[in-house]
Amino acid sequence: MGWIIDSGASRHLCGNRNAFATYTNISKVQEITIADGTKIKAKGVGTIEIVSQESSMTLKDVWHVPDICGNLLSVLRMVDAGYTLEFGQTTCNVRKAGV
Repeated sequence: MGWIIDSGASRHLCGNRNAFATYTNISKVQEITIADGTKIKAKGVGTIEIVSQESSMTLKDVWHVPDICGNLLSVLRMVDAGYTLEFGQTTCNVRKAGV
């Protein structure tokens, strides 16, 4: 499953437990309200490596949300981590330190 860049997401969210390079169970389950008002629960947190043809990037503090129907990249979290996002009509280039 691919990733959707979401300007409204406050955290990176991933439904696939196998995608995590590191993983810690969350002791107190966190509820997330999605756009349609549905509440879903995060069960863990960890890091995920996303690899493209040109490079790779490591996402930290990604929440594992088994009931989410897509993986979300938080624009806010990416900018806070030093990434620059450049949007086109059908594309988004993500760069860090010019790469």
